[in-house]
Amino acid sequence: MKRDLPFFEHIPPLPLPENGRKVLDFNSKVYENEEDLRLGHKYTHFLLHLFAKNWHNILYYPEKLLNIPHFDPMEYMKKDLEGNCPKQIPKAILKKYERCKFLCKQFQRDDLPFDEWILYLNEIENEEAVFGLFEHRLGWKNGCFDKNLWNLYLKLMKENDQIGYLNIYCRYTRFFIEDKEKVEKYRNEIERISKIPLPVSEFWIDTILYEFDFGTKESALKILKRALAFSNSSVDLKIEDILSPTDYFEVLKKMDPVLIPKIDFFDTLEAPHKSPISCFYPRNQIPTLKKTQNFSIPRTIIYYFTQNIKFNHRMLQKLYNSCKYFFAIQSTPICYRLVLGWKESKYDEQSLFLKIEDFNFFGLNNLYITTTLDILADETQPKLLFNLIKRIYKCEAKYGDIDHQTITINELRHISNGLRDEGDMCPWNSKFIGDDGEERFINNDIWDTKFLEANGGN
Repeated sequence: MKRDLPFFEHIPPLPLPENGRKVLDFNSKVYENEEDLRLGHKYTHFLLHLFAKNWHNILYYPEKLLNIPHFDPMEYMKKDLEGNCPKQIPKAILKKYERCKFLCKQFQRDDLPFDEWILYLNEIENEEAVFGLFEHRLGWKNGCFDKNLWNLYLKLMKENDQIGYLNIYCRYTRFFIEDKEKVEKYRNEIERISKIPLPVSEFWIDTILYEFDFGTKESALKILKRALAFSNSSVDLKIEDILSPTDYFEVLKKMDPVLIPKIDFFDTLEAPHKSPISCFYPRNQIPTLKKTQNFSIPRTIIYYFTQNIKFNHRMLQKLYNSCKYFFAIQSTPICYRLVLGWKESKYDEQSLFLKIEDFNFFGLNNLYITTTLDILADETQPKLLFNLIKRIYKCEAKYGDIDHQTITINELRHISNGLRDEGDMCPWNSKFIGDDGEERFINNDIWDTKFLEANGGN
């Protein structure tokens, strides 16, 4: 089911941009490893990895993807969401998406002042994205020397994630080695957070090793005793013991409480459970409905208005939502996405998924397909598209997969919105039959609006 996979499962690693700037080589709790901080656009890879955990359910929440400033493939992600979502993406989300594209360009500026950066940051609602943007600016050659930026990041993380908070302290003390006041605050915070309780042994070990690197054996012994005091361990330490402290580090690790793994927010997203709307128009009652519905203007004008917008699915949808009368006089059910060849037949929001065995389903009749058409067939069903076109009202789909179909110029005409230069529909193992009856596999030259025009398709 090719369209069922997000686009980022198929793209190769992004090449290094010519003007891409290097960033610091430190780890972050928010990222998988230091490679995620190597370049600015790696932040996008982190987000894609995060969302891919629960891609199918996130399709019901497009704002989770579109309302975050990504550093690279925002346009590709928008297209993939449009092609896979079960209903039209609301205009408010798309408007915010345009704003996020602007913010994305601003965050990539090397000359973006700190005050202006803060103003833009306040527009971001997603917590993980805010953390990622802090990491991105810290990786900038000027950002990493900005103590105001570090302090603001510490303040923000303290309110949201105590372990992440210590993680920032850990990096700060190794970057500003001479800031002894901050080192002591770091240790006080380790003590405070250990009482919550949370596992803090790695930070005790870090600050002990700090004394090995930048202090004395005596100061390292003092901090080790301080840490062991929280483990209720009565160990008599001497200076010579500090030559090999590994055993004591194990004691520190054993004092960490066992915590239940935190459930990721995106793992909790589920497709909304909605009961089907009961709405049925018996054909024998439509004439009565047409006669009994009253308007303040003549019915002839209503009819004329309806006929003039019947090829505009957005206007039709608004009319259907306002009064069932309009559906009675223009009965073209609007389908955002149609999938033939699904594992089970079902309605999902404004989309219809059908098993091929249910192709005779009455709901296909007079269907207006607006965005996505998937025909997931094999070589034994080459005429599904041909038979479908005879039953539907109109197809304006820009996205989808057409598998193992035999296509003529007439079928190309009906799905022209999905051809190259117009849309992103993909033919898989499909053949084209010309006027001469010759079959050939569809390539980019055939799957193009120019080919359609040259062969009298329009």
